[in-house]
Amino acid sequence: MTACRLPVTMEQTQHRGLYLDKFLPAKPEPGSKKEQEDPQGAALAALGRARCDGPAYRLAYTRWHDVWKGYPETVVCREGTVRDRLAIGLGIESVLENGVRLQHTYGTPLIPGSSLKGVLRRGLPAEHRDRPGDDGRNVEWFLFGDTKHEGAALFHDAWWVPDASPPLALDVLTPHHQEYLQRQGPPTDFDNPVPVHFLTVRGRFLFVIEAPNKSWKGYLEALFQDVLVREGIGAKRSAGYGVIDVG
Repeated sequence: MTACRLPVTMEQTQHRGLYLDKFLPAKPEPGSKKEQEDPQGAALAALGRARCDGPAYRLAYTRWHDVWKGYPETVVCREGTVRDRLAIGLGIESVLENGVRLQHTYGTPLIPGSSLKGVLRRGLPAEHRDRPGDDGRNVEWFLFGDTKHEGAALFHDAWWVPDASPPLALDVLTPHHQEYLQRQGPPTDFDNPVPVHFLTVRGRFLFVIEAPNKSWKGYLEALFQDVLVREGIGAKRSAGYGVIDVG
């Protein structure tokens, strides 16, 4: 990673995504005098302490929330709280080895609608997959569609509920046997662990699903509540990340 020519602090941008993508300090080269200082690590730790509930985002969130109040019979509009931490967007393009999904406009955490759609689709009970939908085909086809057919349910991005508590949290992976994982040698007790930092998410999110009608709203709401608690969402779910408690 190349350092930014114009150093900009987090306080000068207020946009956490812009700071992360454009102004994050470079990681010192191994063996350099600045290696022990690690300005990038300090900046990531500061991101984990930073608030994201600026006035512009609070106003935008309120407008988004109020839009769905007028559709109580056909729209699932529920808040969910991350039980521990959420790893979302680890594989996206990023200046770091592992990314984090942030809203482009406001730099706040976001759960893509495609992620919600995918986890609910995989969580469909086996006995429901072949049950007829309103179009005569099975429930999976009717609600979720496929590459040639748009499903009858629409899954919107889940917005982070603004709060004074910082939503980003610094986490770390510590691979111990890098040469073994790269098929360059056997694992030994003499391998040095290499910490890899990444950002995770905490807090509450507003989930919105547009159902085709009132009866399907109840079905999707029950599926949503069951799957997010039982399966979670995002990456590293087998390690306990991504469990959502629906309020």
